[in-house]
Amino acid sequence: MAPNFAERIKPVDPERFKFAVGVFGAAAALKGPAPNPNQYAVNFIDDDGSVTEIRLADRAENRGMLALRREFSDADELESIGFRILNMGEVVRMERLSKMGVIQTDEAGQLMVHASVIYALARAPFRKSGKLDKAAFVAAVKSEFARIEADDQT
Repeated sequence: MAPNFAERIKPVDPERFKFAVGVFGAAAALKGPAPNPNQYAVNFIDDDGSVTEIRLADRAENRGMLALRREFSDADELESIGFRILNMGEVVRMERLSKMGVIQTDEAGQLMVHASVIYALARAPFRKSGKLDKAAFVAAVKSEFARIEADDQT
C-alpha cells in the first residue's frame, strides 16, 4: 500500500522550520568532497533491530539532510521538516508567489524568500500523493503575509 503523505507529513512549528531551513542551507552550501567519507554515511535501524548503512554521495541536498538529522532527533519531526524543505524548489518556482512579491530575485541573481512563505510551508497540507496542496498553500502565504505586515505596522 502506498504511503499516505497527508497523514505522515505533519505540520511543524514555523520557528523550528525557519531554523531548519537555515541549517539545511548552510550545510548544502559547504564545498565537498568530505575529508572523511564516513561523514556521509547513515545507519538506519529497522523495527527488527537490523542495521542498514547507506553511504551518500557528497551532494548539496545530502549534506543538508544529514545536518538536519544531527539537529532534529525526533524521527517524525525530521521527516516532516525534510519533506517540506525538499519541496522548496517547487515552491520558489511558483509563478503566483512571484506575482505576489514574496519570491523575488535581486539584481545579483540572489533568491529572496519572504518569511510568509517559510511560515506557510511549515504548516502547509499535502495530498495523499505527496503533492503540496497549492491552493491551500497560497492562501496560507497570503494570510501569513497579512499577519506579518500587520505586526510590522504596530
